[in-house]
Amino acid sequence: MKKFNFISLPDVPVEITSVSELFSEQEYWLTYPLVQMHECHSNAFQIALNLGKGIEIVEGYIMDASGNRITHSYNKIGDKYFDFTLEKFSPAFNTETYLAKRIYTKDEMFKLIATMGGNCSSFDGMDKKKYCHYVDDEGILRKVLLQDKYSK
Repeated sequence: MKKFNFISLPDVPVEITSVSELFSEQEYWLTYPLVQMHECHSNAFQIALNLGKGIEIVEGYIMDASGNRITHSYNKIGDKYFDFTLEKFSPAFNTETYLAKRIYTKDEMFKLIATMGGNCSSFDGMDKKKYCHYVDDEGILRKVLLQDKYSK
């Protein structure tokens, strides 16, 4: 089995910086067509791939006011975290509580995506073949068959 490397964090709360503070207007508009609604994992990878500059991919959660966690991916450059997806689609993007769980380099995420057959969601993702792919805490890619709840 392949092993993947990432920085593991214990659900660390992070502050989100606006994209406009980190990137030029030209860089923002170059990435605008790449960022799609409900595609945060793919979006985070596309931003790292297309903007470069040492951008990393963060997998973690957004926590709502009720304490519910929603898996979410965003990016990091240096010590700044940012979220192209929610900043584009949600006017209240910076009012959410962000928790960082894992940080991948662009190259490591690229290897992982290639192994998963194009699926960008490694932390808690599901592809269209009814399999759940995830990378365990040791960095090993696991594939678990889901219950056949979709065939009924």
